[in-house]
Amino acid sequence: MNLIIYLLFLLSGAASLIYQILWMRDLGLVFGNTTYATGTVLAAFMGGLGFGAYFLGKIYNNVKNPVKIYAILELIIGIYILVYPFLFNMCFPLYSYFYNNISSNFFLITLFRLFLSFAILFIPTFMMGGTLPILSKYFIGNLESASLKLGILYAANTLGACIGSSICSFLLIGSIGTNNTRYFAVLINILIGITGLYLSTKLPPNSVTQNENFKQNNYISDNAIDILLLILFSISGLTSFGYEVIWTRLFIPFLGTSIYSFTLILLTVLIGITIGSYIYRLIGNKIKDALIIFCILELCIGLLAVFNIKICGGLDDLYFYLTKNNLISSWLISKSIILVSLFLFMLPITILFGFIFPLFGNIIIKKLNNVSADIGKLYAINTIGNIFGSIFCGFISIQFFGLINTIIILAALNMSIGIIILVKYFRLNFLD
Repeated sequence: MNLIIYLLFLLSGAASLIYQILWMRDLGLVFGNTTYATGTVLAAFMGGLGFGAYFLGKIYNNVKNPVKIYAILELIIGIYILVYPFLFNMCFPLYSYFYNNISSNFFLITLFRLFLSFAILFIPTFMMGGTLPILSKYFIGNLESASLKLGILYAANTLGACIGSSICSFLLIGSIGTNNTRYFAVLINILIGITGLYLSTKLPPNSVTQNENFKQNNYISDNAIDILLLILFSISGLTSFGYEVIWTRLFIPFLGTSIYSFTLILLTVLIGITIGSYIYRLIGNKIKDALIIFCILELCIGLLAVFNIKICGGLDDLYFYLTKNNLISSWLISKSIILVSLFLFMLPITILFGFIFPLFGNIIIKKLNNVSADIGKLYAINTIGNIFGSIFCGFISIQFFGLINTIIILAALNMSIGIIILVKYFRLNFLD
């Protein structure tokens, strides 16, 4: 039974990424600029996920049948997507009216387009955001396994996202068209919802007893430290999406069409996150001090990002040399070299980010009967950072500081997170 629910959550991730790629194509028509479209889709997508994770995780924290709630959310997503095209088509006259009658200022127009994007994407992404904390309520039965089960769920959903992004861009859109691809994803949501409702009638009510014993971490937990850690985790989320926006911009000259560039980078990110979260599933129970591991991972991400600046220049020179000397005349060979380079370039950092999410769950989740709300809060805090990262890099930093300096800024943030945690850890364990 659990395996079937994991499979449903995998399919849920596939449908979500199909929608994200379709939204990327739609908003490309609105914005006309790849960086702006990417930043807007990521910000709107993650904004809805964050709100949904926090509020639905909190509202349904004590629900007796979380699988039933999960199934209902999937049905709502599918039904909304059926009317989404009509709502999207309304954006064009609204945009035209704003431009002609209110303001033609670039900044104000961009804000208005952002508002429209958030408005039409909010309901489905809000529902998507609630699925992880609600299903966590069903799967997590004790605190010792909480972060491991979170890692499995995160890996399953992300693996589904890999599958969804791949078949959407490279199979479905080309063979059946955009609208039929959308209906295909809707069918997935409806089937998930119906199957989930059926399974929910066969499951015993979820009964988590009140447990007033908090899980003890290897640091002195108080509100000030918890707030600091959540802020640092949010900044980590900022850098993760910042890198994704930058990588999309960097690889456009090599990959050509922007939607394929976006998909390939998204696929690489998702594969890395899947691997990282699954690695945590394998070794997470052996970690004695999650906080110090978090510190080390952030330092490594910062160093890898700086190192990748050199690698990027080398990839550019290599590709120019191979094409200039006609060493790669085949389109397939040239694209294969680019894809291998893409994986080698991005995968180490994305694996580390994939490991961080369940690892941080090990730090934050302290009480069993509050697990859904805690995971919702964790997800929301991370997505707040994601939103700022996509907006900061997509609309501000790249325009004013350039790609390389933006990478350096993000790397400095990652290393600052590691240094702050290291200093705080040292003070708590050796000075106080």
